[in-house]
Amino acid sequence: IYLFDDPLSAVDTHVGNHLFEECIMTYLKNKTRILVTHQLQFLKKADLIIVMNNGKTDLIGTFNDLTESKLHDLQSPYEEKEHVKDYVKLEKLQSINSYASSIFNLEEEPTETQELIEKGIIPTSTYTDYCRSGASTLVLLFTAVFLIVSQMSANASDFWVSYWTNKEESGFIVDTTGFEKVSTNSTGLLPVKREVLLENSTQSYSSFPDLSTERPVFDIYNIVVGSREYYILVYTAFILASIILTPLSRNVCYLIFMNASKVLHNQMFNNILQATMRFFDTNPSGE
Repeated sequence: IYLFDDPLSAVDTHVGNHLFEECIMTYLKNKTRILVTHQLQFLKKADLIIVMNNGKTDLIGTFNDLTESKLHDLQSPYEEKEHVKDYVKLEKLQSINSYASSIFNLEEEPTETQELIEKGIIPTSTYTDYCRSGASTLVLLFTAVFLIVSQMSANASDFWVSYWTNKEESGFIVDTTGFEKVSTNSTGLLPVKREVLLENSTQSYSSFPDLSTERPVFDIYNIVVGSREYYILVYTAFILASIILTPLSRNVCYLIFMNASKVLHNQMFNNILQATMRFFDTNPSGE
């Protein structure tokens, strides 16, 4: 059961109709709704109407059950009361405006176009006050450094992959070009032996490495694979740092912004509680 204690009187007609149609009639259409109001334009949508007078029930029924004359009797005294209330309110506003003008010599209000243009100009001090409302200067500096480090760790991982790739290419070329070009016979499969005369002795050698004594190409390549562990370790460190620092920095910013919103809201609420009656007279509800 939802009980609404005349919430639509605090807003203008357009907003009140929108709230009534979208909230009460549409969003809460399957719920029991009790609306306390003196605005008779909403009675047509009510399933049951109860007219109260000085704490007592005068009429009960649907909109069709209540004749037009009965509704008119309800509307007439209300219209007279509202007319008197509006007149008193208007007189009060006029006296306040004339008093303020005589003392402060207020400037003429800007036009709507000028007001819209002025709203787009936000001084730097506003952003500074907002940030300081969320945290102290030291915490803000720490958060800024935290954000920079988290972004640097993400960028460093990309840079390290590029650097690693270049090192792999240079290391592979050195290892594979360190052998003498092999001469082959006509079949292109077997190495060709060369004879070299060294001090009255004949020594033969093959330009193709002896697999029984020399380290195979795969083992030499494994040395490069072993050096990859260093690159893998550094790359993993950058990735882990990015995974840890990025969510933490975002959460720190979220907490700062939430704290700033709470502080500013509390300041605004305290100022409203301590405001004079002139503030409420010059700023009608619903505007």
